[in-house]
Amino acid sequence: MTGKNAATTRFVVIVLVTALVVTVTFLFHVLFSRTISNLTVEIMAAVLAVVLVVASVGVTIHFQNQEEKKRQCEIAVFQVKLDIYQKLLDCIMESDDDDTIKKDELERMRNLSSKAALVARRELLEALALFIERVSQEGQLKQKNGDESKKSYRYVIQMMRKDLDVVVVKDDVQDEVKKLIEM
Repeated sequence: MTGKNAATTRFVVIVLVTALVVTVTFLFHVLFSRTISNLTVEIMAAVLAVVLVVASVGVTIHFQNQEEKKRQCEIAVFQVKLDIYQKLLDCIMESDDDDTIKKDELERMRNLSSKAALVARRELLEALALFIERVSQEGQLKQKNGDESKKSYRYVIQMMRKDLDVVVVKDDVQDEVKKLIEM
C-alpha cells in the first residue's frame, strides 16, 4: 500500500471510530443521566444499530475498493509483462533464423530487454543480461561450449515463466525448450 493509500485508510478508520465513540458516549450519557422510557431505549438502540451498520459498511467498501484497485493493477502489469516477453522471445527466435545473430538484431534484443526491466523481477533481468552478454560474444543462440547454465535461452524462458508464475504460468520447461531449439 502506498503512503497516500495508507493515510486515506487511517483517516477513514479514525473518522468511523470517532463517530462510533461519540454516538455510544452520547447514548450512554442519555441512558444514565435520567429516567427514560422504553420507547427512548428502543430509539437509541436503533440509532446505535444504524451507526454500527454505516461504520462497518463504510470500512468494508473502503477496503474492498482498495483490493479492487490492487487487483486491476496486477492484471494490467501481467498483461504488459506477457506482451513484452512475447515480443522479446519473437525477436530472439527471429534473429536466430540464419544461425547468426547480427548487431542490429542484438540491439533490438537489448532494447526489448530494457522494456522488460520496467516490470520484470531481478532474477529475470540477471538471466537476460547474462544471455545477451553471451549471445553478443558468441553470435548465436545456442551455446558453443554446450553449457546449459544461466546464460542459456532455456533459462531465460524459465525465468520469464517464473516471473509470470505469480498468477498463471507454472512448471519448469527447460528440457522442452531445449528440444524446440534443437529442431
